[in-house]
Amino acid sequence: MHVIGGYVGGRAHSTTHLVFDTKAGTWSVGPALPVPLDHVGVAAVGDTLYVVGGYGSAGQPTDGVYALGPGSATWVALPPMPEARAAAVTVAYDGQIHVIGGRNLGGDTGSHLVYDVARRTWSTAAPMPTSRDHTAFAVVGDQLHVVGGRPGALAVHEVYGFASGSWTAAAPLPQARSSFAGAALNGRFVVFGGEDSAETKVFGDAWSFDPADGIWTALPSMPLAVQGIQSASVGGRVYLPGGGPSPGGAQQTAALQELSSP
Repeated sequence: MHVIGGYVGGRAHSTTHLVFDTKAGTWSVGPALPVPLDHVGVAAVGDTLYVVGGYGSAGQPTDGVYALGPGSATWVALPPMPEARAAAVTVAYDGQIHVIGGRNLGGDTGSHLVYDVARRTWSTAAPMPTSRDHTAFAVVGDQLHVVGGRPGALAVHEVYGFASGSWTAAAPLPQARSSFAGAALNGRFVVFGGEDSAETKVFGDAWSFDPADGIWTALPSMPLAVQGIQSASVGGRVYLPGGGPSPGGAQQTAALQELSSP
């Protein structure tokens, strides 16, 4: 599991790259990002790690794309995105990286960019119906689930079918929120934590959505309520590193939380 960029010690824009070995249960330090970033998109295709966009040191969305191959000590710059993006949905599927929604230089967007790893080219796909950022998301089977986010605090849940290339609506999250994590676990879409629209409350609850019946089910709450997080699903477990135990970006934790298969 790779934890890249983000806020450290209450300060934005870091080059941090930490690596957690889920088998050994140990942390190490990976090659630092070429530039300090937060709210980046991260995806893996094969053994190569990709970082896209994020807020740069000027506090604006950026269009940079960087790759780190297996065993490499340095990141390589790739063709930039057609438009700057931060706090976006970023996932890998079938040799492509999809960067959806988030914020560009004009504000929230639903734009859907697709990077073909083999060809090193960018194209566009069907935009997400709801323009938003700070969502929770995950690929479950051959579908991408996106829920919640900003502006404000949203509960809307939209699903992109990679085969159909189209979006459909699904059951909304029972409690609206943003700045939270999503993951795929045992064929379900699970989400954790987040904060409210006023950035006054941090959520510690967790929810599971079953695509087979379209119903959300409550999971055990997190030991520590956090927001501003992402997650990694590995071997029937979901790992949630760090995050903010208080609203906004003033405070971060080094806690690592874990959910085993229910």
